Amino acid sequence: MNTSLKTIKKSTITLCALCLIAIGSWIGLQSFQKEAVKSSLAPEAQSFEYRWYELEPTMDDNPSQQTLADVNPISAPLPTDTLNCAQELNDGEFCAVAVKFEANTTDFTLEGDDLAEAISNHSSAISIATGVTTVDIDGDGYSQKPELPKK
Repeated sequence: MNTSLKTIKKSTITLCALCLIAIGSWIGLQSFQKEAVKSSLAPEAQSFEYRWYELEPTMDDNPSQQTLADVNPISAPLPTDTLNCAQELNDGEFCAVAVKFEANTTDFTLEGDDLAEAISNHSSAISIATGVTTVDIDGDGYSQKPELPKK
């Protein structure tokens, strides 16, 4: 009977040790998975600053051929306006552009001979704000004037 108690005791100790190892492994894995989820969400969760700039009217969609009318930001153009510069539904000249900046940017003055140069010259400017429908309804980063009637 003594041998049987020793066997049961050893089995119980082994079982408890295996349970502790399993619980420790599970806790470690859960912590690792939480960190992996946090790091995978970090780029999308990062906030940016957005500002609109007036462009000299142009039909050219190349930023290196577009000129800023002013180096300072303007109010966002109306979402739709069939008479003026608007974020969507107009097919005329490009008249404004939304620019994406790093978070916490305080200086939004853009300087350069063209839009592409102005963005690259600014230490916190990232790009034209495309795909951000909370900034530009149709997500192309531009506003356009109404198309002029054909004569």
